[in-house]
Amino acid sequence: MARVRWGGVWEARTVRCRLGAGLALTKLGDIAGARASLLEAEKIAEECHYEPLLRRIRKAAREAGLSRPSRAPAVGRITAREREVLGLVAAGSPTKEIAAELQIAPSTVETLIRNAMRKTGAATRLEAAAAVVSEAPAD
Repeated sequence: MARVRWGGVWEARTVRCRLGAGLALTKLGDIAGARASLLEAEKIAEECHYEPLLRRIRKAAREAGLSRPSRAPAVGRITAREREVLGLVAAGSPTKEIAAELQIAPSTVETLIRNAMRKTGAATRLEAAAAVVSEAPAD
């Protein structure tokens, strides 16, 4: 399917449409259709890091009584940049040092760490770093 990508506009609109469809299908009693729409919306929102939309999608799913299949930690979906940041976390570097070394904002470092924590199911930054470092291929 060909599509034009204008800074994530297509993805954001798709997520909103799928969310709306999920809500409408829930009201109509089509739970299977609602589940499919909400899961697709969630998948795209996760890939694009649309956190506010993710919260709305998950809230809608909960309110509709939809249960989610449990997922194993997604260590394999950690980006190269998240892996790089977590390597520095594992080495004991604080956020400001990581930001300076990688020439990015401290808030970006925190966002990368939070995303990695979510993907790994870790409760702390060190736990996420340990999960990623333990999965790293040997050189």
